[in-house]
Amino acid sequence: MPLKALSIALFATVSAMADSDSFIDGFPDVPLLPGLNENPDDRTVFDTPSGTVAETTLLADRPAAAVIDDYSSDLPVLGWACDRDGRTLSCRRENDKLVFFDANPGENRGIIVLRLEPVA
Repeated sequence: MPLKALSIALFATVSAMADSDSFIDGFPDVPLLPGLNENPDDRTVFDTPSGTVAETTLLADRPAAAVIDDYSSDLPVLGWACDRDGRTLSCRRENDKLVFFDANPGENRGIIVLRLEPVA
């Protein structure tokens, strides 16, 4: 794909995410993808000398594996470097690390635990 076409495609993807999706409060540049809801009772946020640690639970209208697949392709557009290992997606950017964990594999309605922590 020519560089100009790639740039246009990346801009369109980022613009679509910014326009159509809200971002998860407290998680830098992590969009709340369509079909997801945050369980506000499961949110934990605290500051450490190394940086912020936060954890929340996302409830999905589809299997968690599909949601994690979407994040693994969408987050690199926002500058995250991601690696998938089974039920876990780990992403790093600057001093932050995101971990997405499939908390109920094989179920039609997914539960994803999302954790933000400073890079050690």
